[in-house]
Amino acid sequence: MPLNRNTYYLLLLAGVGFFHLWEIRVGSVPLLSSYLDDVCIIPLVAGAALRLQQYLTGAYHFTYKPKVIFMLWCYWCVVFEWLVPKLNSAYTADMADVAAYGAGACLFYFIDNKPRGGSNPLISIFTPNSNKHIIFKIKAVA
Repeated sequence: MPLNRNTYYLLLLAGVGFFHLWEIRVGSVPLLSSYLDDVCIIPLVAGAALRLQQYLTGAYHFTYKPKVIFMLWCYWCVVFEWLVPKLNSAYTADMADVAAYGAGACLFYFIDNKPRGGSNPLISIFTPNSNKHIIFKIKAVA
């Protein structure tokens, strides 16, 4: 049975979390410690935003155009690689982070920026006379 995309996101998020816990207990892996979060952040944020937008509007065929993903990448680079280091000297600007954000944006575009099938479960549950779901009725016993 193939896993759906939501399961992949939960596994990705859990994997990053477990990596950070392992890093605290055992020690860091230099390349992963520096760039794993940067590669994963745009797919996590854009994927969550896409799922939420599809869910709330019911337009499961909706996907992001390449220029929207490019603008998200530009925003992330400007804010976290230019503005934040200027405002706080504890943070540094790194061009490798910009490349990692770009890799994450490409991963999202080519792997996860897809239409989702199905219908909105909350709307179909509360739709009157819906035959798709079991509706429980409480009968008064006299």
